[in-house]
Amino acid sequence: MADAKLTGWFPPEVKPVHRGVYEVFDEGSYAYWSGKLWGWTVLSVASAAACRTPRGASQHKTWRGLAQQPLPANCGTSYCSCIECLKGKEI
Repeated sequence: MADAKLTGWFPPEVKPVHRGVYEVFDEGSYAYWSGKLWGWTVLSVASAAACRTPRGASQHKTWRGLAQQPLPANCGTSYCSCIECLKGKEI
């Protein structure tokens, strides 16, 4: 997430709107937001995505996310269905 445009930091009282992995205020740490609860704080995005269990995880997290929706991993390939890749394709 370091190279992407990020939002500002949100206090723990403000919860994310979307499910997914967010950077949390422990430097270089990430956590998964289920839409209701936070998962464990871990050191990588991949670990946060895999470690979704909220049992025992702190629910008091200062967090930030991407300022824009990320492109799909297959963006630019013939399998991509994002709006930019669909422009110009016959349907």
